[in-house]
Amino acid sequence: MKQNTQLSEFYTKAWGKKWPYHKGTIFKTDICKDNAVLDDGTAGNRYGAMALEIPDQLDYICYEGISAIAETLFVPVALRDSLVVRREYEFLRESIEWGEEISDRRGIVVTGQPGIGKTTFLIYLFLHRLEHKLPTAVQFSSTKIFIFNEQGAFPYARDEFDERGTIGAMLKDCWALADSNANVLQPCELFQVHAERLIQAASPNAARWKEWVKQLGGTCIVSDLPSVLEIAAILKELGLDLSSAIPLVRKWGFSTRTITELTEHPRKEVIYKQNASRAAQAICNSPSIITDLSSVNPTGPESGGSNLLFLRPERLLADDGTIAVSSSIPFIPTRHLGEIFDEARSRLSNLRAIELFCTLSSHALTRSSAAWKHEVDMHTRMSSGGSALVIKSHGGKDQMQMQPSTCPLLTGTAAGIRTAAVNGSFYWMPSVSNFPGIDGVLGDTACNLYALQATIATEHDDPRAGIQAIWDQLTPEKRKGRTWHFVVVGNDPAMVDIHVKRFSDELATFTLGRSPKVRIKVWGCLL
Repeated sequence: MKQNTQLSEFYTKAWGKKWPYHKGTIFKTDICKDNAVLDDGTAGNRYGAMALEIPDQLDYICYEGISAIAETLFVPVALRDSLVVRREYEFLRESIEWGEEISDRRGIVVTGQPGIGKTTFLIYLFLHRLEHKLPTAVQFSSTKIFIFNEQGAFPYARDEFDERGTIGAMLKDCWALADSNANVLQPCELFQVHAERLIQAASPNAARWKEWVKQLGGTCIVSDLPSVLEIAAILKELGLDLSSAIPLVRKWGFSTRTITELTEHPRKEVIYKQNASRAAQAICNSPSIITDLSSVNPTGPESGGSNLLFLRPERLLADDGTIAVSSSIPFIPTRHLGEIFDEARSRLSNLRAIELFCTLSSHALTRSSAAWKHEVDMHTRMSSGGSALVIKSHGGKDQMQMQPSTCPLLTGTAAGIRTAAVNGSFYWMPSVSNFPGIDGVLGDTACNLYALQATIATEHDDPRAGIQAIWDQLTPEKRKGRTWHFVVVGNDPAMVDIHVKRFSDELATFTLGRSPKVRIKVWGCLL
């Protein structure tokens, strides 16, 4: 067995010792001088966008001298010289060490959204194990592995991998940590055969890891996205402009790599927009990308929509109190990216556009499966033409016909409904979440505007704020040029009539505008 000077110096510095670090603190006021900037609402779409919830401060530790480690271990990925230890790194480590679901698994893949620091997590885990004198092997390169134990640090080149007896004996007590990058697709066979445990940090592209994980009876753990303050802490340690953190996260999502790159090179935003548009088109062309992502099994090396379609963990609490860490949810993280997606979706046929909307919509998570199916049925019926639907007032005293639209769906953003003509037919289903109580809006050539709520339950959502929000989006000409209606769309006559009565009472004094005031007629409709 052999060592080299650089590796020996690293071993002396890391084995049984805390790697050099410093403590840091970042405050909300460092990146946000005015709370008003948070009111724009990152969670302004129905594709699962995350809110900007920022605590007052974040205390963190930052490891130093990381670029020297990368050079020593032949890490081909560009790593910065500082490593901010995210709280997620500690959660992942503790889950691997003690978690009920995975602590007894020999093979584990740590995956998640590209660009959130999975390789840096591997470096963190590596330093933690060396600090506690735990035998560890690492592979960042296709040509070299390194083994660290009580005797020292030992490099092995590819042409020495056939020394199975020696290397295998050393690995049997080791946790083997392997990266996944342009040069390393799977951990080396020696790791797979001999290591006590094998942990690989990898992209969601399961083609890279599903076979070896299956052979070892392993599993995966989905890493969470960084918080705004964690991203800002990284910017701070790199000496970059902290004021860019919130605007860029709100626009492009919770990606350390993206925010860092755009802070350093603002002109690259045009490239990110082009990539997001291509990703949106790829999703529209192949919606299976979405379901593949949710099973952590995307179809392409960049997971098809990684610039637009993000992945976050779905950590469910089991009956025994343990947390399931292998599930994930695909989502579009910001209003800006949601608008790019809606633009691509608007070019599809109505039926395909609805299917795609429903596949991604986080609204499904707030409803029972039956209620969600009913809403989808309503969207399909209201946008597919056909015979007119009869709508009735409470008790059936009045009735009229409501004609579904045959026109292409309006884009689901707030800007989309503003494109509706004064007297044309249209259907709009909001992809933004600031129209409470309203699931769709139908317009006909007779200048009627129907705000729709799909419901099959006894509970109901107050539609007044949603109706007011629709009114606010339209020009005075479009507001006054239409007759306004609110329609409860259900599947049970008695239940629909109960809702019509209730809403008629609640909206009896509700008006829109000032002079003249516009009143809302309440109707019920059966699908």
